[in-house]
Amino acid sequence: MSNRDRSLPAFSIVYNIFAVPYNFLFGFVVGLVAPLAAIAAMVAGVRLLTGRVPFPFLTQKGEEQERYLSLSLVPMEEA
Repeated sequence: MSNRDRSLPAFSIVYNIFAVPYNFLFGFVVGLVAPLAAIAAMVAGVRLLTGRVPFPFLTQKGEEQERYLSLSLVPMEEA
């Protein structure tokens, strides 16, 4: 048995120990970036097709002044 074959199990243990936090951190970053990239792609697609940008507005409706968010397409200068 060569020295290389004997050193691999130790490297494997160290690699497995550090793989857990690395995989967690990688998953956390991808979990934050992927939804933001999807929203940005949708906004860019709407802007490309219509020339306007979707923008959320707070609106009130009814006697009780019930508030809710709605999206409206506005020119880029107003967003």
